[in-house]
Amino acid sequence: MTKTLIHTALSPEQCCERLDAAIDSDRIVHLGGAFGSKAVMGRVDDAGFRLQMRINYQNSFKTFLWGRFVPNSGGTTIELRTGMQPLVVAVMRFWMTVAIVGSLAAGFAALCNLVTGRVTEALGQIVLCVVFPLFFTSMSKLGRWMAKDEEGKLVQFVIDAFKAS
Repeated sequence: MTKTLIHTALSPEQCCERLDAAIDSDRIVHLGGAFGSKAVMGRVDDAGFRLQMRINYQNSFKTFLWGRFVPNSGGTTIELRTGMQPLVVAVMRFWMTVAIVGSLAAGFAALCNLVTGRVTEALGQIVLCVVFPLFFTSMSKLGRWMAKDEEGKLVQFVIDAFKAS
């Protein structure tokens, strides 16, 4: 996760209003963002916001931007944090753990089969040792590659929203 600080002379209430006017709601995101036309969707309230780029495909590994309005004497400091949804990160960690443990078990079984001369069975287990971790790693890498430009676009969107008059 990347963290960024932005300062603006606007009050937290003005920041909230500007950002809310610049985005479409993501409350109906399960319909693929079918409603609305703005490039960025999200939620804004007094405590902060969550933003995501509107995309025309499903990508569980897409980038989200979370922000918090911190009032100070000269206006507002906006604390930004980007990354994947925490639930997606947790699920991927779980599945990678399962894949690694399964691969280790298959590797041990393959070794036992090789020692006892059952080469055919060992080959299948060796393939499993390699395929499971590679599949989960390549799936997450592909999803993050598809979302590679989203972080910069979201941060720039927030900067632009608070510059506009």
